Amino acid sequence: WTINLRKKESEYFEKNKYKIFLSALLISHFPYVRSIILTGTPAKSILNKYEDFDFLIITKKNKIWECRTIIQLFKKIISLNYKNKLFKFFCYNNFISEDKLNIVANEFILIELFFAHPIFNKKLYLKLIDSIENENNFISIKNKNFIFAEIKLRFGIIQIFSELIVNLLLFKKIKNYLFKLHYNCWINKGYYSTFEEFKSQSGLNFTNHHSSNRRNYL
Repeated sequence: WTINLRKKESEYFEKNKYKIFLSALLISHFPYVRSIILTGTPAKSILNKYEDFDFLIITKKNKIWECRTIIQLFKKIISLNYKNKLFKFFCYNNFISEDKLNIVANEFILIELFFAHPIFNKKLYLKLIDSIENENNFISIKNKNFIFAEIKLRFGIIQIFSELIVNLLLFKKIKNYLFKLHYNCWINKGYYSTFEEFKSQSGLNFTNHHSSNRRNYL
């Protein structure tokens, strides 16, 4: 039964590889996105029809909350169209600022990062691996085969133009405002019980939010 299930989920993943790639290609054009890394179950080449495409997104320095808010608004709007099934299922629980890659990772996160696959800007993924504080050298990705070709051809001018527009429209202290806005929203929904718990999963340079109350993993 387990082997048959694995085969079915592997076949379903293969059918959806192009959708995963297109989702990453789309997100790569959003303001402040600097790298996109596939994580979770899809990174292990398996998928079922109830699962999302899990992405770890590395953002421009000091732009995590602006980036997350813009992507969230897009997903909310696109999800209103029940006929559009392509971009409804990408998930973006994890954001890290490009200048704060030296995260402290437990063994589970290390394993998840080992299985992760960069789709856009592989260099930042490799930098993240090198920057992790890991005394035992738990991760080694030498000779690792990546399941996606890295995104090379894209309309980078779209991202440059959109960032200029956003920079003009948003005031400098918007990051703190969005940080507090997310906190109030997640507290009201019961995802966190205290500010200390929220801060353990989210800061001005990272966020590891899971609405289903899963913690400490990608």
